[in-house]
Amino acid sequence: MAVMAPPKTLHAGYGHGSDGSGRAAPLVEIAPLSPAWYIETIRRLLHAGRACESYQMARLAADRHPRSVDVRLAAAYAAAAYGRCVLAKHYLAQITG
Repeated sequence: MAVMAPPKTLHAGYGHGSDGSGRAAPLVEIAPLSPAWYIETIRRLLHAGRACESYQMARLAADRHPRSVDVRLAAAYAAAAYGRCVLAKHYLAQITG
């Protein structure tokens, strides 16, 4: 059985440049399964109202990238959104030491 990696993802801003000019934000290519890819996927799931799936993705990300502070913070946020505040505290404790 062949395992396929997800395709590279292009993410755009929300139609506003970071300078507030109103120009479209440039597309940014994110490598699949990188910390940035996981964080963007977690964010999109949360914004879609899918907190359970977001938390599952966050757990995968935290296991795959155990040293990433950004991934741990995203996992804490997803856990809190899913109502797992004790687990959110666990992820935050890993960040603060």
